[in-house]
Amino acid sequence: MGQELRGEQRAATLSLLMAGLEYTDPETGRPPGSRELLRLTGFLTGGGDLVSGQRIGLVFDLLRANDTLWKPLTRGWFQGDRPAPFDIVAWSEDGIAVTRPLFEESMRLMGDNLFARGEVSLGGWPLRLADIRVDTFVVAGARDHIVPWESVHLGARSLGGKASFHLVPSGHVGAVINPPRPKATRLGRGGRLPEDPARWLAGAQARPESWWTAWTRWLARRSGPRTAARGCGSRRHPAREPAPGVYVHGRAGNTGSRGILPWSRV
Repeated sequence: MGQELRGEQRAATLSLLMAGLEYTDPETGRPPGSRELLRLTGFLTGGGDLVSGQRIGLVFDLLRANDTLWKPLTRGWFQGDRPAPFDIVAWSEDGIAVTRPLFEESMRLMGDNLFARGEVSLGGWPLRLADIRVDTFVVAGARDHIVPWESVHLGARSLGGKASFHLVPSGHVGAVINPPRPKATRLGRGGRLPEDPARWLAGAQARPESWWTAWTRWLARRSGPRTAARGCGSRRHPAREPAPGVYVHGRAGNTGSRGILPWSRV
């Protein structure tokens, strides 16, 4: 990190997908607060050394409980409207456990907005968003309940380089899994990002294409010549089996948010 700060550039560009750099809540105008988040996560996760992916998902559900819990509860229990099977919903249930120190440090970074405030250091070197001066391609989801698009906008604006911001009318996962197709669309506009996300939205224009397509063009202008694709694995670490691997054939256990609360994430 110190070498980059002294002028050595190892990365030509930066691409951010649903990235939480600035955690100011668009509704309250302030970060959620680490004390409240750690109290909530401690209650939900217990005192083990690992925090399960299913319980992490539950924490994020509670952060946006109106959209992820109460609306599905109302439609499902009171109105009898059960959602159709959806691959992205199933995928979102495929969580992974993380160590408790990593999880708690992440909650502190988010809860107190330490990264955006420049209060984080690595190896004795301060980490500041304004010091990142490379061109950045930023994607946000209009219906993202984990990282609101307004927060992604504020984080992109805090970077020191030129940011190309794109808003996709999908949620946290659906905005990423957005391949080129006839119905693909995104919002974008040129020029410097305004301070107010609402002002950006008012001047944005709909583009009838996937952000994948826009990203390909953006990268091509900032990349060298194309090269042949490299094979998977190496002599020391050979590939075990063809993609997607054998683990995808396993069946999920009867755990997670479904076993804790009487509804599932959407």
